[in-house]
Amino acid sequence: MNSKIILAKGIKIDRNYTNVLSYSEADMLTLLRSQAHLVVEASDYSFVRTNNNIWSGFTYSECLEANYIAFQNPNYSNKWFFAWIDDVIYKGDMNTEISFTVDSWSTWWGKWQAKPCFVVREHVNDDTIGLHIVNENLDVGEVIEESEVEDSSYSSEYGYWVAVASNWTIKDGSTGSELLEKDKGTQHEGITVYDNTIFGTKLFFFKITDIEDFINLELFLFRTNLDGHIADVENIFIVPNLAINIPDVTQHTAYLIDNSKEFNFYTIDYDLEPKTFNTTINKLRSFSDYTPKNRQVFRLSL
Repeated sequence: MNSKIILAKGIKIDRNYTNVLSYSEADMLTLLRSQAHLVVEASDYSFVRTNNNIWSGFTYSECLEANYIAFQNPNYSNKWFFAWIDDVIYKGDMNTEISFTVDSWSTWWGKWQAKPCFVVREHVNDDTIGLHIVNENLDVGEVIEESEVEDSSYSSEYGYWVAVASNWTIKDGSTGSELLEKDKGTQHEGITVYDNTIFGTKLFFFKITDIEDFINLELFLFRTNLDGHIADVENIFIVPNLAINIPDVTQHTAYLIDNSKEFNFYTIDYDLEPKTFNTTINKLRSFSDYTPKNRQVFRLSL
């Protein structure tokens, strides 16, 4: 007869497991035996069963004071069980029946390993936006677009520009049939600067307002290939209208062999002054029917 029972008071653990303690068995015993919570304990009981009922030798008033119980059967196992006290029934002096419900979370805490989850990532002492930008290796599922914001200044309604980054400059008025390469074009060596951005190539621009404007781009690449310098073309990308100031561009004209095809392209002088513009984007403060309580979640909407 050496089974142990501990009665404790003021243990605020939610029966629905909404609010729980990540305490080990030793931590729970320290908590129950602390001065603020211990009511009474004994170690002279026969085997205590987990059938939700204990006949104790504690006084009725001691049992009424407690709201939590722990017990152990050391003759059979060192395992401690933790439970909420459901009811206290007086049977006689120093004879009280205690009914209880086992606290599965605290009892079996050491038997499982927590994995990353939204609850873990939400609980920080300081939730200043941007403070905890750390890769959490947490699968949040497929990205869902809640809304779309379009800035009219980016609109392609009035066309856009295509930029070709190349190290081969086709000479104005040339046809590609010239005997000397220097009469066809020049090899670029060095850097260029556009909008205070440094490139290792030159940029050649094509104004696109309808499908026919792509002919200039096609012939430019065709002529570059005929000159034997298609490998000098490193990149092709789109530039919005607002990034190009029309008075700053210079038009160039060249031809295919025998002047059979004429095409135009544009260049821009070096520019150390970057273009700036403002775009207003309203941050999302809720997602479908969910409103985050922790501001760290807001970074998903930035």
